[in-house]
Amino acid sequence: MAQRTSYGFTMIELVVAIAIIAILAGVSTVVVSGVLQDAKISKAKTDVKVLAEAILNVYRDTTIWPQDNPMTTVALWNNPRNGLFRTATGGVNARYPARAWKGPYLNKPVESDPWGIPYRYQAIGTVRGVACHGLNNTYNNSINAQLTTTSDDIVFYIQ
Repeated sequence: MAQRTSYGFTMIELVVAIAIIAILAGVSTVVVSGVLQDAKISKAKTDVKVLAEAILNVYRDTTIWPQDNPMTTVALWNNPRNGLFRTATGGVNARYPARAWKGPYLNKPVESDPWGIPYRYQAIGTVRGVACHGLNNTYNNSINAQLTTTSDDIVFYIQ
């Protein structure tokens, strides 16, 4: 009697292999999405700190704080009247003493946060800070609002 040789996989073997691949894909998706969220939070924290330090450096050099309060749009951040960048002609905004201004204080134009919302600069009295809305895109009304444990806002205070 001749033996039959089989050159393929059985249906059960294929189903088991596909199920294993699906489980691995599901687990890796959850892990990767968590890593991506952590990366966005890390970038936002770094950006907020850099923006706050740039604003503080403008003040240290010129003793003038940015004009727009609050700065809540990308256009306001990138406007030369706030002292972070040179004017379109390469000069310094007349609001700032030219010999005191040592900018530009940022290497590139300000973009939105990792979730697509503009960063926010706000001053209330002597409290100043730069904030990011965070994942939920909801901001706690003012820079000096008490941040609760449920808040995901990222705030860097300027001292």
